[in-house]
Amino acid sequence: MPTLNCSQALRAIGEDLEQRGIKAFDITCAEDYYMVQGGYQAPPNPMPLSLSYSLEDIRYLDNEHREKRDQACNGHDFLRLPLILRSIAGYISRKKGRLLRISNNVATGTNAVFRIEYSNADNERVVDERAVSAIYDICVSQYKLRGNDLRTPGSYCFGASGVWQERDR
Repeated sequence: MPTLNCSQALRAIGEDLEQRGIKAFDITCAEDYYMVQGGYQAPPNPMPLSLSYSLEDIRYLDNEHREKRDQACNGHDFLRLPLILRSIAGYISRKKGRLLRISNNVATGTNAVFRIEYSNADNERVVDERAVSAIYDICVSQYKLRGNDLRTPGSYCFGASGVWQERDR
């Protein structure tokens, strides 16, 4: 059974959250599962929904949404949750980090902010807060990078349970 990397796992979770109408979220990456606190109102707001995704759940969701992705038009909406989460995971992977948490339920004044927590290559905890415009830039840059080196031999993603080798398409 092919393994999913962190980017693919978060894309599948993002597709599920989007389908459920979740607007505010806090995703925690554990060893072999992801925990999500979510809410239906725009952030910052209370998040009454609690979800847990095992790696098996994520594989199921990925397969369920694959056909829809394959039928989608070639245009990319970089402000859709699945692409945002996938791009953030790819960004952390390229920094040789291990993703710990992503939340959009943070605000500084009137500006929406994503809080990204990860451990870097030196195993130090890093908290990176990014405005939506910076997240959009990350999405565009990750999209361009995926187009240039999708099949780089030995490419790895550091995810919730450590290193997962990327699978072939």
